[in-house]
Amino acid sequence: LRELALVQRERCQTLKEMAAQSRYFYTDFENYDEAAAKKHLTLVILDALVMLREQFAVCSDWTKAAIQSAITTTAGKFDLNMGKLAQPLRVAITGGSVSPSIDDTVRLMGREKTLARLNRAVEYIMQRPTVA
Repeated sequence: LRELALVQRERCQTLKEMAAQSRYFYTDFENYDEAAAKKHLTLVILDALVMLREQFAVCSDWTKAAIQSAITTTAGKFDLNMGKLAQPLRVAITGGSVSPSIDDTVRLMGREKTLARLNRAVEYIMQRPTVA
C-alpha cells in the first residue's frame, strides 16, 4: 500500500481520488474502457502481448528492472517504440489508459494478476470481430 501511494501521489489530489484511481490493483474490472480497448487491444499487438506474457511468466525476479527488460526486449523484437507496447499492456492489465509508469504498475500488480489479465486481453483480442 505504501509503494502504491508513492507512485500515485503525483497523479492524485486527494486520498479519495487515489483510492478510486487504484481500484484495479485490488479488484478485477468488469469491462475495458471501450475507446482504449478499441485503439490498443488489436490484432496488430496480439503477438507482442503473447511474447510479453511469456517473458513475464519466466521472469525470475519481479523487480522494476526485470519488468522493464522484458518490455524492452519484446518491443525490440517487434520493432515497437515503448509507447506502442506500454499502452496496450496498460489497457490489458488496468482496463483503461491511465496508470502510473508501466513498470511500476506491472510490479505492483504482481506476477499472477498480471499474467491473468494478459490472458484475458489475449482472449479479448482473439474474440473481437475483424474488419474486412
